[in-house]
Amino acid sequence: MTSDESAEPDHRHGGLSPRLVGGGLVVAAVVAFVVQNTDDTEVTWLFFDVTQPLWIVLVVTAAATLLAGELLSGAFRRHRRKDRD
Repeated sequence: MTSDESAEPDHRHGGLSPRLVGGGLVVAAVVAFVVQNTDDTEVTWLFFDVTQPLWIVLVVTAAATLLAGELLSGAFRRHRRKDRD
């Protein structure tokens, strides 16, 4: 590989990039999910009682789970890095 060659794939020769196709599929799945889950549901947590569309409850739960996973994995990586030093 020469120094002027890029490590990024060249998609100028037609076709769609896999990243674009994957993103489009995710967007389509999210839209289908939202359209199919519009019923209201009651959520009780600690002393909060709210009624929200089911899709909002599930999206907020998924986002909180992803955030917790990122925080825990970051703490785990820092802990492992400290042990190696």
